[in-house]
Amino acid sequence: MNSSRPANASATHRPRLLVALLLLGVLTILLLAVGPAAMADPKGIIADFAATPSWVQSLAGPAAASDGATDVIMLKRDVILVLGTLSNAGGDTDISLSKYTGDVKQWTKVWDGPGLGIDTARKMVLSSDGKWVYICGSSTKAAANSDLYVLKRSAKNGNLAWAKKYDGPAHMNDLAIAIGVDAKDNVVAAAWSQSAADIDYAVTSWTKTGAKRWTWRWNGGAGNDLPFDLYVEPNGKSYVTGIMAVSGGKAAAGTARLSATGGKLWAKKYLGPENLGAGGSTMVGRPGGGVYIGGAVARAATGNDGVLMRYSGTGSRSIVAIDDGSGGASNELWWDITVTSTKAIVCGGSTQSGGLTHPRACIYRPDGTTVFEGTKMGAWSDAFTTVAADAFGGWYVAGTNHTAAAIQHVYVYRSSLLSNAGVWACEWGGATDGNAPAAMAVYDTSCALVGQWNGGATGIDQMVMMFNY
Repeated sequence: MNSSRPANASATHRPRLLVALLLLGVLTILLLAVGPAAMADPKGIIADFAATPSWVQSLAGPAAASDGATDVIMLKRDVILVLGTLSNAGGDTDISLSKYTGDVKQWTKVWDGPGLGIDTARKMVLSSDGKWVYICGSSTKAAANSDLYVLKRSAKNGNLAWAKKYDGPAHMNDLAIAIGVDAKDNVVAAAWSQSAADIDYAVTSWTKTGAKRWTWRWNGGAGNDLPFDLYVEPNGKSYVTGIMAVSGGKAAAGTARLSATGGKLWAKKYLGPENLGAGGSTMVGRPGGGVYIGGAVARAATGNDGVLMRYSGTGSRSIVAIDDGSGGASNELWWDITVTSTKAIVCGGSTQSGGLTHPRACIYRPDGTTVFEGTKMGAWSDAFTTVAADAFGGWYVAGTNHTAAAIQHVYVYRSSLLSNAGVWACEWGGATDGNAPAAMAVYDTSCALVGQWNGGATGIDQMVMMFNY
């Protein structure tokens, strides 16, 4: 099903756990300049505080159940690939890839794994030549455990080139987390990999033809170790970060760098400035080399605080900034980070107050100087969890704004760190909607947003939304 829907879809819903973690919110923005004022490219000068989507589409599976889009790639202006999960008539789910040109769906390809069970999509990445898309997801097998799968599909027509799986040594659950490719189109994927005792980091790689290259595992030795993000350099070296259990019941931010052939170059555990615990949740490549990692650290006086750290290629770590929100024993966490064309780092996440989470965003210079910080307080829990940047100094946050306990609107905001560049903002939804964004992509000054919306009679559907400027 591919149909335009009005902004007042009627029924309400409570999103699945994963989507519930992706609640975003409204933020009142005060723009501050980064360093000396720079003139914006005329193409990036946009001012529209009453923006509406250029188009919105939905996609529902054969069964009136829960569907959702999990990732999006913009091939060019108004041409996108949408990754997601669709419910089928057999009562389980399949991995879908769709291509849209404007508001017209060109095709949808569906993959039902060999176990004919629950197949879930996670992330995708485009090949270096733009002709192929690599998808990571999970698929159940006969024993009801899940394996990590990587699919290679044509970006032109969606045809499947190959599907490869990783089944860990314990033959238990291997759940896809992230994916990347190098300049030679060697694909690298990360997963939570269950062993007989606990969960470990697993990073595995294939060539562009689907030949297995290597697998690297990391067991911290004290409990569950959960990778959350992966970054692959053009030279084939890669970084993985997440949360690792350590002795004493604490958790550390565990980050490792691997060689192009899967050898460990270094592995680091970080327990925060007071050795009380930390975790990495998101990662992005750093201009000039290395990575930025966003997450949280525990501190005695202020609870969990948002942390932005930096690792060099040699494993040298430095803390760019720690954010304690409004202070006190609140809890902050960065869900997503990106780097702008001006080399500032945008952090989107949440802060806690009165038992509720509220959307929070901070922007930092590379030296840790705060450019912007802001929180939108509300009567319901929300959080920023997806951010993006364009080539014109622009930065984007997107998510939901609860206007009532069961009324959840999509919210998107774009501003710029260049002077006189303007902003645009949109809140989209009706009186009883329950919509939730999951991922965002930018091409030029166009922005695509995907996730879930309430499809009424068709259950929860995939949502695809475009803003063209």
